[in-house]
Amino acid sequence: PDEVMAEEAAAPTSPRNLGHCVRMPHTETDPAAFAVLLTPCTWNIEEYGTDLPEVDQQHQRLFKIIHHLIQVTHDFVVGAGDTEASALDRAALPIARELKEYTRYHFAEEEQHFGATAY
Repeated sequence: PDEVMAEEAAAPTSPRNLGHCVRMPHTETDPAAFAVLLTPCTWNIEEYGTDLPEVDQQHQRLFKIIHHLIQVTHDFVVGAGDTEASALDRAALPIARELKEYTRYHFAEEEQHFGATAY
């Protein structure tokens, strides 16, 4: 497992290589791994398109919210923001709440759509 994680951390960042989006690297000892973690995944129609314009728009919005959360976290971590943990909370929690609410909305919409089309 450690070898696989090390290979994923060393692999170039691409839409298909999403290991950095879901796994926490050893950031205390590897600043480069932390930088990869804060690299946003980019939505593109070739990789993520569903041929359903409404669903694609929702997916794009989810990516934008996630990117915003990553950016706020990055700014805090590299010292552009306040040095207090509460400052990160004030900045990131509203975005995290938006992500939670929009994710719920999106999946409810997808379930309704897929149920109606027997997908």
